[in-house]
Amino acid sequence: DKFLTAAPSFHEMGIFYHLLTLLKATRKDGAPEHELIIIDMPATGHTLALTSLPDILLRLIPGGPIARAMREGQGFLNDPRLGEAWVVTLPEQLPVTEAIELLEGLRETRMAAGGVVLNRYPADPFTPHEREAMAEVLRSTPMHGQLEFERIGAAQHAAQRLLGAVHVPVITLPEVYAADDPDPVPTLTDVLARAMRGTP
Repeated sequence: DKFLTAAPSFHEMGIFYHLLTLLKATRKDGAPEHELIIIDMPATGHTLALTSLPDILLRLIPGGPIARAMREGQGFLNDPRLGEAWVVTLPEQLPVTEAIELLEGLRETRMAAGGVVLNRYPADPFTPHEREAMAEVLRSTPMHGQLEFERIGAAQHAAQRLLGAVHVPVITLPEVYAADDPDPVPTLTDVLARAMRGTP
């Protein structure tokens, strides 16, 4: 019972072995079968369970075929030339807190972090002076649109907190409304590609 309680779940082990199989797959000429492998992890806990899996299992099972597979997979996970994690978050306090904690967990498990994608960042139509004046008015006279005005300010505060807490690149993706752009994928892909290339 103690072993089963301490051991990682079979779910993470299955993902790890499947990932290792994909990484090792080659074509007939010996070239890698897959040029790029992207894993979309559902949540912080699942991500850290995967990146910490080799260390945990190697403490429990230091030898044998499982240990060899763990060390081989560890070579991929812990080599920044071969793989890195990108954290996707929203410009809100709780998601930003989770993103910061996830980056710390990745560091502890020696998984390289490529950066953070700050998704759905709202546009601000106000200058700093206009925003200050509007905030003063809203303190005494509630108006239609006040929640959106405050949401934009909260997003800016969350973004500044994120930028001050992390030491990796932060790429900001704008919030796109379906009424303005029924298919936002090309727009967001272009923004993401230009940001990763470092071009304006």
